[in-house]
Amino acid sequence: MRSALIEEYYNGPEYLAKLRKRAEAMKEMDADEFSKTALIYDKYAVDPVAFIEDFCVIKMTESGGGLKPFFLFEYQKKIILQLQDAENNNNDIEYLIDKPRGMGITWLICAYFLWRWLFTPNYSAFILSRTQDEVDDGTRTADSCIFGKIRFMIDHLPKYMWPEGYQPKGQRGTSTDSALKLLNPQIGSSLIGSTTNSNAGRSRRYRTIFVDECFSIERFSEVWRSLQSVARLKLFVSTVKPGRIFEGFKKMCEENNAYMSLSWKEHPFKDQIWYDEQIKKAEFDPEVMKEIEVDYSIDPRSAYYPEIVQAKVMPVEYDRQKPLYISLDIGKQDLTVIEYWQYDGMFKLLDAYYNKNRPLEWYVPFLTPDSLWSPEEFNEYQQKFIERVRTWGKPKAWFGEQAHFNKVMPLNLSNADILNKYGIRLLCNKNAIEHPPRRAALSRLLPKMIFNSESDAAMRVYDAIAQSRYAGSVRTTTEQIKPAHDIDIADMRAAVENFAVNVPKLFRAQREEIPQDEKSFASSIINMLRA
Repeated sequence: MRSALIEEYYNGPEYLAKLRKRAEAMKEMDADEFSKTALIYDKYAVDPVAFIEDFCVIKMTESGGGLKPFFLFEYQKKIILQLQDAENNNNDIEYLIDKPRGMGITWLICAYFLWRWLFTPNYSAFILSRTQDEVDDGTRTADSCIFGKIRFMIDHLPKYMWPEGYQPKGQRGTSTDSALKLLNPQIGSSLIGSTTNSNAGRSRRYRTIFVDECFSIERFSEVWRSLQSVARLKLFVSTVKPGRIFEGFKKMCEENNAYMSLSWKEHPFKDQIWYDEQIKKAEFDPEVMKEIEVDYSIDPRSAYYPEIVQAKVMPVEYDRQKPLYISLDIGKQDLTVIEYWQYDGMFKLLDAYYNKNRPLEWYVPFLTPDSLWSPEEFNEYQQKFIERVRTWGKPKAWFGEQAHFNKVMPLNLSNADILNKYGIRLLCNKNAIEHPPRRAALSRLLPKMIFNSESDAAMRVYDAIAQSRYAGSVRTTTEQIKPAHDIDIADMRAAVENFAVNVPKLFRAQREEIPQDEKSFASSIINMLRA
């Protein structure tokens, strides 16, 4: 947002006129109890736009963090009315709003849910985001979480608008206001929060589901499918993220006439001068464009692996007649990524699993069927995944990288040493440690790769390769060979590269199965990697 436009708006005639109108509405409410009751039920209970503009407030972080009345812009009014219409139609539908950052949509949805919570008997909304703290960190502050924004607006309502029996939470929760829960005891309405997981919301039905920043959640397709029977209206809101899964979801919503795409041009605090400033920033970091434009594709100028467009995306099944290979990238705070491969003339990614903040030993059941494991240590999704991949038998080889062999104190053990205790002998290509051979190997293999379209995780790996970009926009010799270390993307890409640079070992293991017309290709890869 451009500060000059913000200042101009809040000092301009349009804002002042709205401020006077709001003051007059409050004066009318205070005239007498009869007028107050009539206005509440005849006007504000049926008109969310009027309620938001006359009673809700927001915190303008771009204007010194000051408290401002929530006067809606035209695109925000349109969203409110379409959301109300979608709920009233009672259709079973997924509705997507994609947007640049800074459009005020989370504030808008919070205000709408507050209106429903106050005035719609037995209304229930299910609110989800990536982490619990993003949904509800227990505060009543405006700049923390979704429930914090709702509580912030409740706190700034006149007390006569509070439901009878509502008790706000303090340090501890109450029966009507607690972690991930706001209840209106007067009319039985409720706002319930949760993190995005495959079991979210299965215990009950809701009127509406709101998934905030949906394209940033892990296993988006799995979460989306799990919500099918939880509510009729599923509202998904997100800044755009490149990827086949996300673009496919957008197309589905578009075909169902349940899609709205916002542009920065609709926001009065953004203009051509602001946009030109962002373009200048994008010269040094092309990903800045994702903050201002709605585009599901990656800028080809910054693509690290443009060859990904030559890879195939189609259903793939495990072939019991072919060996199984696993490639991995081991993280601590970063992701640990496990990828399952087969070769039959094409390199097929069957599936993948990824997680973080787990000890390496925890992943052993995903790596070999020979290990003992305790199902109670894993959730339902993890148990099913382990049971399925263990039926594939013992892998022919496990591919890692040189860093996995570095010994770490205090035990003076490497990741390879730890895995070796479980019969997992990690292999790496010491001739492919630096970026050039890794990129060269995967670039050569991508046109001969198939990514399993039936696996959400395999598609996330595909998207990670597609989204990989150069570390800098100005091509020095160093930057030209170095990929940016984007969170999660880098870990998934590294696991694929670990497979690619170890492919000579696969060729030797399956030398009799290499198609005749692929033998020269196999030889060239082996020679290139000197492995």
